[in-house]
Amino acid sequence: MIETINHSSRDARLCVSTMFCLLAGFAGIFINTTVFANEIVRGKQQGAYLLDALSAPAVLTGTTTETIIWTTTVPANSLGLNGQLEARVIGTCTTGSLIRDMKLNYGGQLVALSNMVSSVLCFSYTQSFRNYGSVKAQKGMQLRYTSDYGATSSSAGNYPLTGSVDTTVDQPLSIVIKLGSGTETVSLESVVVRIYPSYP
Repeated sequence: MIETINHSSRDARLCVSTMFCLLAGFAGIFINTTVFANEIVRGKQQGAYLLDALSAPAVLTGTTTETIIWTTTVPANSLGLNGQLEARVIGTCTTGSLIRDMKLNYGGQLVALSNMVSSVLCFSYTQSFRNYGSVKAQKGMQLRYTSDYGATSSSAGNYPLTGSVDTTVDQPLSIVIKLGSGTETVSLESVVVRIYPSYP
């Protein structure tokens, strides 16, 4: 007995099977990509991550007015309940007779402060703040140095700073410089901002 093979039927079944496998594969890729994207949005994908960095030197001179020398945007919900933001700032400056202030503003509020004393020609600071058990409450530090080596007493104006910025919406993050005199110059050579998110 000779078995008759229906090639058309077999090819049709093979085609349907192949299409099903391809669709299932694409669906799996879509699902995995969506999950991964959601993890990125929630800041959970790698723990700490780079938010932004200075792309070219930023220079301030000729004014004693507080001036925003660099700014970026912190996306909504980047921090969580107890997350921390850290800005690593490296730069150079001319010597002068007065202390130069460097402030970190978030959402228009002062959340960290450092300074360059009159005798220094370069600096490297880490300014940071964190949410404090709420997405609308922050703590930072005002640390004004009185010598090349750091603060010597609490009378120098060193105390925790508090903020009340809503971190569930996009907020500006700015580095603000105030020169001691208009003849001085401050140049930011590197700024790196990192987020350390915290989620329940």
